[in-house]
Amino acid sequence: GGYGGVGLGPAPCAAQRSLVQEWKAREVEAAQQKARQEIQLKELAVEQVRLRERIEFCNTQDSRWWPERSACQTRLANVEQQLMMLEAARTQAREAEEAQGD
Repeated sequence: GGYGGVGLGPAPCAAQRSLVQEWKAREVEAAQQKARQEIQLKELAVEQVRLRERIEFCNTQDSRWWPERSACQTRLANVEQQLMMLEAARTQAREAEEAQGD
């Protein structure tokens, strides 16, 4: 009575399969990261518009609004920095994909 080859094949086959799975997992992870970046970019863009509008509003008010305007400007600077970093990362990722495609 043989074993019928149930799970007792040569090891390289299993190793190969795990490599493919690892590669697919990495692709999925990359896709998820890209999706997260897209969501983050959208949220930051919305926040950026909201803050700019708030700053504009504060500019039309009296000096009591200046502390809030300052706070909004600080927050806006942070948001814009994050946006720039995300855009740069996205551009790099796209360039890396295109390089692989060749």
